[in-house]
Amino acid sequence: MMQITLPQRQIPVKDTVQVLVVGSGPAGVAAALALRDQTAPAGVPVSELQALLRQGGFSLLQ
Repeated sequence: MMQITLPQRQIPVKDTVQVLVVGSGPAGVAAALALRDQTAPAGVPVSELQALLRQGGFSLLQ
């Protein structure tokens, strides 16, 4: 089994969230909306994390 060893380092925490959806492609947007509308308790914010600076994910690149 291959292993990767990283030196000890401190990584700054930018924000804390209770619910995080990673990716804002079609599935990520659907998941965020479903969580916001049905699953998340009242008052719990749903945050979305996207690597690109626009929503739509890789479906926009095709």
